[in-house]
Amino acid sequence: MKNKDILIEIKKKHFCEYHNNPDIIAIAPGRVNIIGEHTDYNNGLAMPAAISKYIFVSLSFNSKDMLRAYSDQMKKVLSVDLEHMIASDSWHQYILGSVKEIFENYNVRNGIDILIYSNLPIGKGISSSAALEVALVNGILNLFKIEENNDNIIKICQEIDHKYIGIKSGILDQSASQLSRKGSVLKIDFDKNLFSYIDVDFSDFSWILVDSMIKRELASSKYHERVDECIEGLSILSNLLEREVSCRGISLYELSLLQDLHPILGNRIQHIIEENERVEKMEKALLEKNLIEIGVLLNNSHISLRDLYEVSCKEIDYLISISSKLGYWYGGRIMGGGFGGSTINLVKKGEEEKYSEFIRTNYKNKFKIEADIYNIEFSKGVEIINNISTD
Repeated sequence: MKNKDILIEIKKKHFCEYHNNPDIIAIAPGRVNIIGEHTDYNNGLAMPAAISKYIFVSLSFNSKDMLRAYSDQMKKVLSVDLEHMIASDSWHQYILGSVKEIFENYNVRNGIDILIYSNLPIGKGISSSAALEVALVNGILNLFKIEENNDNIIKICQEIDHKYIGIKSGILDQSASQLSRKGSVLKIDFDKNLFSYIDVDFSDFSWILVDSMIKRELASSKYHERVDECIEGLSILSNLLEREVSCRGISLYELSLLQDLHPILGNRIQHIIEENERVEKMEKALLEKNLIEIGVLLNNSHISLRDLYEVSCKEIDYLISISSKLGYWYGGRIMGGGFGGSTINLVKKGEEEKYSEFIRTNYKNKFKIEADIYNIEFSKGVEIINNISTD
């Protein structure tokens, strides 16, 4: 279904559910991350891009002093009065968190009706949760006619993760969904809070996402363990050097001091330092359309995530290993929080179907699992729609 048709459909569904038309429809995309993994919460560099799969959120005011929401994808309902906004389901937290943050930060309050429609798959490592946050926050702000800058919108979304979802996330996913521009990938410097666009010609190659179907839990202890290990490693190194340090600007000698005392913590910091360097090199390789170099950087990122950061798994490693046997596969890596999820792969244009069939067959033979495979099309960031006609 095309986006225009979805907009017409969601307006009809909103009217059927709440007996009024939506005032606002917010559309937020999912994302992939080309390179720069686990760097956002370490004040590093990353290179994400929005993709053409979206969360659609329609919103209108109600006069009942109620927060009501319906998820068309899950066929589930939320209905609470504004005095007692308590979640009874995990997806409610995203809605309640978005509403509570905006009510508290901007001193506004009114009953709201929300309908959520999605063609963005859940649990595939393409940030459906961040897209939901971005759509909700932008939609609610626009509903109340509150003008806000991108930085603060992204911070609100991060607060929802921290306070209501229980994930110590960085802001990579929300930034990609909020800021992306069609025909470009983002380069984000999380230390300086700066972003730039890299215009890329994708005519000679394709990005393909392979979902291992191994469930990854970002809220699990292993993800938070990596966050805490980086904090601990930097704290130890700061004490050793008697000055505050971050992953930006640590010398090889300084890193060796940490590795001698705490090899695992040293490995974690080494990954972040080298991953930042790969992001810088990736920008040059993309601009030059140097497919060999792009592939090398992807592969080296995977090796680092597997061996230094230790967030891969046997199924993901197998997907990368068998892909490396193909002459038309330039490179790939695990993408996202890790411990399952997806690989992102660079493949020669025209070989997408051959690659997909090869992966499906071999992966199923090895693990008895049917991989889910997507060709990625890049997209712009969040969009607000008003007055959608049903004609």
